[in-house]
Amino acid sequence: MQDILFGRCEKWLVNIYKKHMEGLKKMEIKRLTKEELQDFTRLQDCKIENLYYRGDISLLQKPEKIIALIGRRNADTDVLRNANRCGKILAESGAVTLNGLAVGCDTAGLKGALDAGGKCIAVMPCGLDYIYPKCNDSLVENILKNGGCIVSEYEPGERPEKWKFVKRDLLQAMIADKILVVDCDAKSGTMHAVREGVKEKKDIACIVRKQEEKTGSGNQYMIDNFAAIKICGEKALKQFVNQT
Repeated sequence: MQDILFGRCEKWLVNIYKKHMEGLKKMEIKRLTKEELQDFTRLQDCKIENLYYRGDISLLQKPEKIIALIGRRNADTDVLRNANRCGKILAESGAVTLNGLAVGCDTAGLKGALDAGGKCIAVMPCGLDYIYPKCNDSLVENILKNGGCIVSEYEPGERPEKWKFVKRDLLQAMIADKILVVDCDAKSGTMHAVREGVKEKKDIACIVRKQEEKTGSGNQYMIDNFAAIKICGEKALKQFVNQT
């Protein structure tokens, strides 16, 4: 009896594994090894073993600027509007918009870029068989349909954990040519990417709202400590995107 139950359990597990692998195949999750990453100038100094991806990974090799458009999750209506508009301007300027797909500024920025026909890259804190946050399932599909891609250093099956979000933020800074912060606090996840960007000598900019008291404490911290470029208005943003 015990042998029969074991045999049934083994068969059940094999079937689950087969279905899982079939699902991954349908998702077309692919992998770049550490050696293959050397063919990508933006990733040559990246200390990861593998990069998993869905979509058009050639975006990481193309000359178009990749701008990390990031910011707070708990954003008010004005901040979300700014993030969305920034995404549209990046797309209209020919740049690729990148971030971590978080709710708030990240999501608004990606939607703005897609609305303007732009390409997007989302960096995930988990395996690509799992979308985080789940509410952005349809946003990921739109990114892929529009010729973008999603990437992760984590193999399929791995789920989000707190420390993985920090590593995700560092990978964003490594891939991006420039970093644009819509709004954030001085102590926030956004600042992980900013500090890594400073370390990697990336151009850093942040949005400054006309009413100074509404400017995020993180934005002011970047201006005071990292000489971040102050962006106030569309003209200044376009100049930031296009400057070499």
